[in-house]
Amino acid sequence: MNPVIKKKDRFTIIGISVKTTNANEMTAGAKIAGLWERYYGQKLFNEIPNPINTFVTYGLYSDYIDGVKGEYSITAGLEVSDHSEIQEDYVVKTIPAATYLVFTSEEGPISEIVIKLWQDIWNWFEQEEVERTYTGDFEVYDERCQNPQNAQVDIYIAIKA
Repeated sequence: MNPVIKKKDRFTIIGISVKTTNANEMTAGAKIAGLWERYYGQKLFNEIPNPINTFVTYGLYSDYIDGVKGEYSITAGLEVSDHSEIQEDYVVKTIPAATYLVFTSEEGPISEIVIKLWQDIWNWFEQEEVERTYTGDFEVYDERCQNPQNAQVDIYIAIKA
């Protein structure tokens, strides 16, 4: 794995969110799959006001408690230019400017490549002396994901520069 270093300015997304843990995601009580099913199944992306690009969906991991081992929020949503109008059941998340390591998945079914890439990322950080900030990490679902059976995603991990 050869992640690329990128700096990204602060940005804001609107979407739907759940709280979970990595341990919970390995049980029958997993919440992330249900979040994505609701987001795409109910076409909630069509209800988000002021989107910057409707073809780029974010899976944002934020509000970390105790890093990899603890609770975090995951939000499925779109980057917006203005978040003054927000509907009930939606959340606004602002991601601070940061330096990121960007990891790119293999091509394949989304349900498989994202999980594999996260496992690769956890293994990579166990072997490297790079420190995560846990200020907001995110998956990018762009035009490469139009066919969910043959997709490719990027995962941005915020690091201490």
